[in-house]
Amino acid sequence: MKAKAIFSRECDFYKENLDVWKKAAAALNGGRNYLKNVLKKHPSETEDEHKARVDASYNINLIKYSTGRFGDYIFSKPPRRENAKLNIVQDFDRRKAHADSVMRTIFDYHTIFSLVWVFVDMPEFEGNLINVKTKEVQKVRPYVRVVPPMAVPDWSFNEVGELDWVILSERVIEKSDPFMQDEEIERRILYTKHYWQRFEKRLKEGVSYKDRYTAYPPVPNQLGRVPVIPYSELLPENIVTTPEIADILTVHDAVLFGESELLTNILKQTYGQLVLPASTRGTVQAIK
Repeated sequence: MKAKAIFSRECDFYKENLDVWKKAAAALNGGRNYLKNVLKKHPSETEDEHKARVDASYNINLIKYSTGRFGDYIFSKPPRRENAKLNIVQDFDRRKAHADSVMRTIFDYHTIFSLVWVFVDMPEFEGNLINVKTKEVQKVRPYVRVVPPMAVPDWSFNEVGELDWVILSERVIEKSDPFMQDEEIERRILYTKHYWQRFEKRLKEGVSYKDRYTAYPPVPNQLGRVPVIPYSELLPENIVTTPEIADILTVHDAVLFGESELLTNILKQTYGQLVLPASTRGTVQAIK
């Protein structure tokens, strides 16, 4: 079945870097959950000691801070634009985000992941003609959507470096009916030079194979090219194929681990609970 095949596609480059991208997103987000995942229990700790160490630890989150300051510097002065339509600039993504804000998101994603996908789309409308009023009310115009690399599992370039097709992956919650239980759906959209097509997979248990997968009719692509721009020097065809954040996270997590151990030992010394190696315990008892 064509729909099932779409959901199984993941290129090797995507699979190799997915864990790094997810961890980078978690580091940027921060919070207590990131500390719980990073500060692993070492062999000499009990469960209670490990929990106490994690609870007492802190994260300054230099990943978020440095990304923010870098972006603040680059965007310290607004870009100069000529002949830009004000309504598009002020609502660049059809969600009330200014063009500068969308550009900043693209920059931040590139800083963190070394790869960001920019989708340029346009709403559908019936027929070949549309009046000015309907066009304005329904916002029938191109808009931009910024997508992190975790949401694009596969793609293909042709011999001249143009995209032949790309797959967008997302999970949505179907909750249009307040009297029905919410349902999680995995959605994939295939963009090609000639058409785009949506596929959906119901994740609820107990759904039959026939009802689990849905392939919607393809929609013609009038552009004649894939409306997606990959912004990166990090692609399988290049020499560097590992995100820069991978090495930064190694240092970042090592510092977190070392600080948590140091803080734990300070607390134990403060309260007279410093754990000594077994080889020194006899000496201490002899001194006593």
